[in-house]
Amino acid sequence: VRPYVDVTTQKVRLLFLGGSDRREWRLHFENDLTMTQIGGDDSFLRHPIDVKKLLIGPGERQQVIVDFAGYKEGDVVSL
Repeated sequence: VRPYVDVTTQKVRLLFLGGSDRREWRLHFENDLTMTQIGGDDSFLRHPIDVKKLLIGPGERQQVIVDFAGYKEGDVVSL
């Protein structure tokens, strides 16, 4: 399965859900694009945190903002 989403070349808010019963997900962009983590399971963080990798356990949710301003329309960015 190779899901994809078309996004704008601006800042985009993404919500990730660890939808497995036992597996942890280690997410990162292929080109080390920085994500700004803004929230966890039920709330926002006090202060945003810039991260290159994101660990999501079973049933956890993480909210991030990704700035795609450095890309042109049609560019492919892999997570």
